[in-house]
Amino acid sequence: HTWCQDCLVKAFDTAMTETLQFPPRCCGTNVEIHRCYSLLPKELMRRFEAKVEETATPNPTYCSNTKCGSFVRAQSIKGLTATCGDCGVETCVTCKGKKHNGLCPKDPNTQLLLDTAKTAKWKQCPHCNNMVELRSGCFHITCRCKYEFCYTCVKKWKTCRCSLWQENRLI
Repeated sequence: HTWCQDCLVKAFDTAMTETLQFPPRCCGTNVEIHRCYSLLPKELMRRFEAKVEETATPNPTYCSNTKCGSFVRAQSIKGLTATCGDCGVETCVTCKGKKHNGLCPKDPNTQLLLDTAKTAKWKQCPHCNNMVELRSGCFHITCRCKYEFCYTCVKKWKTCRCSLWQENRLI
């Protein structure tokens, strides 16, 4: 089966904008990409390779900038922050919204954890957001991130006037 170069370019162009047409096919069979490199413009192949990466990514992140929306490649993700290669906007990889500090505002799993924490009277480290439980002892908490805070008011240790303990929490 042969294609003219114009039709091949059109098939690749269409495949990148129409999800159901990706990857490009002919007679129900995927076009052998390696055979097309020399026939297609380099810019089109660059865009196509980026699309292949995007479709192969299990939980893709897209730029949270509504005027952009570009796919953010894996090498542009550091920790929980994805930096768009097109416009530079930072996106949270968990909730896919604009980068923010702390826990994701609309994540249902986060909300479930926060509800459980409230019921169990856990506190959240103000430095790293890890949950902390005080079973007994004084209110001086040293989180696993090494940040020290008051369990009562969650302020930095030695910056509040809370009592150091409650009798019923001492062993």
